[in-house]
Order: sequence, then structure tokens, then C-alpha cells
Amino acid sequence: MTQLSVIIPTLREAGRIEASVRAVAAYLGEKGISHEFLVVDGASEDGTAAVVEKLGRELPHVALINDPENLGKGYAVKLGMLRAHGELRVFLDADLSTPIDELSKLLEAASRGHDVVIGSRGMAESNIITHQPFFREISGKFHNIWVGFWTGLIFQDTQCGFKLFTGRAAEKIFKIQRCTGFAFDVELLFIARKLGYKIAEVPVRWKHAFPSNARVLQTGWETFWDTTRIPRWHRNLGPNA
Repeated sequence: MTQLSVIIPTLREAGRIEASVRAVAAYLGEKGISHEFLVVDGASEDGTAAVVEKLGRELPHVALINDPENLGKGYAVKLGMLRAHGELRVFLDADLSTPIDELSKLLEAASRGHDVVIGSRGMAESNIITHQPFFREISGKFHNIWVGFWTGLIFQDTQCGFKLFTGRAAEKIFKIQRCTGFAFDVELLFIARKLGYKIAEVPVRWKHAFPSNARVLQTGWETFWDTTRIPRWHRNLGPNA
């Protein structure tokens, strides 16, 4: 059985997806971790899919999944997680804003019995190499307050794109997930808590990557709005669901 499934959602990442996949593959090869890559592309018009397909002919553990309607990052990650076969499943950003060697921290936490492990930029031990623009950092802090108010989730950082799930937890959580946009991270943690899964937050190194495909004002508003709906969607969810 595959030890680790790596899910990478992409949107217009033709310029860096190959280098990122090769970097992750080299790291996992050095560690002797059997793995598969599932790159889920949201109808990129820059040839991202063609780059991944070419890479897959060289590296048989690399597969492309198309999201022809580009339904959002949350939907892309869900597609990848539910098609994965790994005992552990991690999703990460194509720009490797969290360096891949930080994966060891997530794997260590999973080995201690945690079902969900999230990388965090907000803990005292986190190392921010390159900060986001000021407005994005401030909106991120406000977002954490908003998330805590509406969902009761108390994490330093719900939005870091570096999260690990056991296969068993992923099968449960992602089948229930409804959010297709950027609030999906909050929904995943909310569902995991309601189902009684053990969640660990671990500090990671992180650097802001330029350029970013996120449209800050639009995605920010959508994320805040979707966050208010998550408790209503899952109010009857419990450990026996």
C-alpha cells in the first residue's frame, strides 16, 4: 500500500509545478517513503495540465486530475483526497511556500496518534522567512478571530496550505466537506473536531511566494461568508456520523 499521497491543487502553475514535484519526489525518495502524486488542475489556460502529463510519462507515480469547471481550491483538494490511496495523505501548495522538509514534523505528529496535523505560520516557534504583504497579514489575523467566533476553533493558523490526514480520517472528512472555496480549511477542521479526531497544530517554516493566484478581496469576502455557514451545515454531526 502507498505510504503517502501528495495532493497538489494547481491553477496556472505551468512555470513551477515540475520543479516542485521533482523537489518533493527527491525528498520522499531520500526518506524511502513510497508515494503517489495527484495534481488537481483547475482548467489552467497556461499549459499546466500538459506539463503534469509530460512529467507523468517520466515519473509513473505522478497523475493528473482535471477539474474542468475550476470549482475552487477546496473542491480540487477534495477530489485529490478521495481518489488517493495513501495510508497518509497530505495536501500542499504548488509554490512549496512551506518547504517540503517540514513534512517530517507532520509525520512525527501523526506517528504519535494524531489523525489530522496542520502546519502553522502563527505559533511562537513558526519561522516566517518572507512575510505576506501587510494587508494580507492583517486580514489573516482578523480571519482567525472571525473563525474562533463562529466555529469555536482555536488554532493559530487555519489557512496554511500544508495539512496531513490519515487515510481513514480523510475518507470520512472529505466526503462530508461542502465548501469548494478558501474556507474549506476551516470546514475540514470543524468536521474533524465534530467527528472526534485528534488534531495537532505544528509550527513550520514558511515564505510568501510571488506571484500569488489568490484574489485577496474577493476570496477574503467569500471565505468570511462561508465560515458563517459551516456550523449550520454540520450542526448535527457527531462522532458516530
